[in-house]
Amino acid sequence: WIQGHSFWEKREWLRQYRNIEVVVTLQPQSVMFWDLGQWHMAWNIGYGSRSDPKNRTEAEGIKREREWHEKARVFLERGIENIPNRYDLYFFMGWLYYGKLSKDCDEPPCREAFCKAAEFFGKASSFPDAPQYVTRIYPRALEQCGDIKAAYEQWKILWFQDHTKVEQAWNIIGREIKRLEDQLKIPNDKRVFPKIES
Repeated sequence: WIQGHSFWEKREWLRQYRNIEVVVTLQPQSVMFWDLGQWHMAWNIGYGSRSDPKNRTEAEGIKREREWHEKARVFLERGIENIPNRYDLYFFMGWLYYGKLSKDCDEPPCREAFCKAAEFFGKASSFPDAPQYVTRIYPRALEQCGDIKAAYEQWKILWFQDHTKVEQAWNIIGREIKRLEDQLKIPNDKRVFPKIES
C-alpha cells in the first residue's frame, strides 16, 4: 500500500492500480483499502487519464476517464461482495454513481445513475451505525432521481425521529421539508411545518 502511494505521488497510475489489486487480494476485509482504491481509480487515475497530454483528442481523454470510472464501479462491487455487512461500501458506491457516473451520461441529469446512487445510499442508510450525513444524502439522491415525493417522505422519516435520542442536523432536515412542501404544494393541514396564516 505504501509503495502504491508513492506511485500515486509520481503519477504512475498503472503501477498504483496493480498494487491496489494486490492489497485487496491480501486484505479483502479492509474497508479502507476498497474505499481508497476506488477513490484513486475514479477520481485520481480517472482525472490523470483524462488530462494526459498524450491523448490525441479531448474525446479520447473522456473515454479513458470513463473506463476508470467503470473499473472503480466493478472494484466496489467486489468490495461489497467481501464486506456486505457494513454501510461503508454501499455509501461509496452511491457516491461514485452520484459524483462520477451521473456525469458520464450524455443527457443531464442522468436519471438512471442518480437512481442507482439513491438505491445504494438507501442501503447504506439502513445500517444503524451509518453516520447522519448518509441518511441525509439518500433523500437528496431520490430528488435528483426525480422521485420528489419519496424524497419528501424520507425527510419526514428523519424529522420524526426522537430529537432527544438521535443526533442529527435538524435545521437542515427542517429546511428541506419546508422547501419540498412548497414545491409539492402540500395542503397546509397536511404539512409538517404549516404556514402561519396572516
